[in-house]
Amino acid sequence: MSNKRLQQAKILRNFRKVHKYTGITLVIFFLLVAFTGLTLGWKKHSSGKILPKTLQGTSTKLEDWLSIYQLENIANNRLEAYIDKSEIIELDRIDIRKNKGIVKYIFKNNNYEIQLDGVTGDVLQVGVRHSDWI
Repeated sequence: MSNKRLQQAKILRNFRKVHKYTGITLVIFFLLVAFTGLTLGWKKHSSGKILPKTLQGTSTKLEDWLSIYQLENIANNRLEAYIDKSEIIELDRIDIRKNKGIVKYIFKNNNYEIQLDGVTGDVLQVGVRHSDWI
């Protein structure tokens, strides 16, 4: 074989090797994207395993509700029982569900969600939101 043919064969072998590893990497990436997409699609129907179920409060009338400040204090106090004392409690967002009569307090560092009754301030549920890291 000529020198040119040997060089072309070497280039072709290297290209096939690169193509194989690129294909394997892309297949793994696409499978990961598909799995997380399916998981997030099923989060509401996971029976509370991925995302805690939203419960029902006692009243949907906002004038009967406690203030957001009072509800936040209740949520912070309740969360302190679940986390290490050295962790900083940092509120990410407040989700008010008027039609359900509840307020959800969602915390940043540990993905905890605390659902409170808007009227009584009772803690309805403390759960971990796995959907946030998926």
